[in-house]
Amino acid sequence: MLAVAQTWEFSPSSSEWGNADNWTTGSVPGSGSIATFATSSVTDISISTAQGPTSYSVGFFAFGPGADAFTFTLGSGMDFTINEGVANESGNDQTFIVEGYLTIASLGNGVW
Repeated sequence: MLAVAQTWEFSPSSSEWGNADNWTTGSVPGSGSIATFATSSVTDISISTAQGPTSYSVGFFAFGPGADAFTFTLGSGMDFTINEGVANESGNDQTFIVEGYLTIASLGNGVW
C-alpha cells in the first residue's frame, strides 16, 4: 500500500530527481511513495548519479489534470523502477529518455 504522496515543486532548486529540495516533503520519493506532478517551472528532470545513488525505486507516478508535459532523462548506469505503475490525467504526453534501465510495472492511461 502506498502511503506518501510527494509532489515535484512548482519552483524546484534544480532539475535533479535526487535533490530532496525539489520535493514538497523535503525528501526524494521512495518505493512506498506516490511521485506526483502538476505545474512546474522545471519540467526537464534528470535522474542521474549526480546525487549519489545509482538506483531509485518509487511506488507510483501520477500526473494530475492540467499537469505540464515532463521529460525525464534517465542517465547511463542508472536503474529506475516504478513499482505500481503510472497514471497520466494531464492531457499531455510524458516522456522518458532512457540511457540506463527503466522498469514500469504497469501503465495507466499515459502515452509513453
